Order: sequence, then structure tokens, then C-alpha cells
Amino acid sequence: MKSIKEKINEIINTKPWFDFELIELKNKNAKIIGSTDFSYFHEIEIIIEDIYFVQCLDSWKSDTTSKVLIIPEIECQRDVNILYEIEQGYTLIQFLAEDVGPIYFSCKDINYNSTKVTY
Repeated sequence: MKSIKEKINEIINTKPWFDFELIELKNKNAKIIGSTDFSYFHEIEIIIEDIYFVQCLDSWKSDTTSKVLIIPEIECQRDVNILYEIEQGYTLIQFLAEDVGPIYFSCKDINYNSTKVTY
């Protein structure tokens, strides 16, 4: 999961800004798309699989001067896991968003597709 997270950050960090939308959440999976201009295209799809817990907005903006997708520090992971009674075997990931609280997914796997989709 860490190498996938790093590849996603590499794609996002090449842009001056990045916006995200949660477009699908069903069957314990989520699909998030990202773009610099949703009126014409999106350039990444992030698929989060086997979700146990989610704390997320339907859309957000992220500052691309630092990593956008992280695995939080162990103390934060422990606090969230205890607070929401997350079972062992799930990994907590976090999207760093501008001007809003943390966006969390506790999941088993994450994948992505970086094919540009024009509308």
C-alpha cells in the first residue's frame, strides 16, 4: 500500500493544485477522482477497497506542495482505531485537505488509474 500511496502522491504533486470528488461509495469500496479542472476532465481515479471506516466530504481541495495522501502517525492511527472500534488488519489512510478537517479511510487496499478521462 505504501508504494501505491507514493505513486499517487507523485502524480498529484506535479500539479499546482488538485481537487477531489468522492463519486462512488458502495459495497465497501470508494472511488475518488482528482483533477485540476473538473469541467473538462479528471486525471486520476483512486479506488479504496474493503473499507471499514470512512470520514469524508463529497469534494475537497488539496495543497500539492506537500504530500496529499498519507498514512498518519501511529498515535493518530491508534486514537482513530480506538474511537471508532476499527478491527485489526485495516490501514488508516488520510487525505490532507485545505480548510477542512481530516479525511480518513480505514481500508485493506488502495489502487489507482492515471488515465486522463475527458468529458
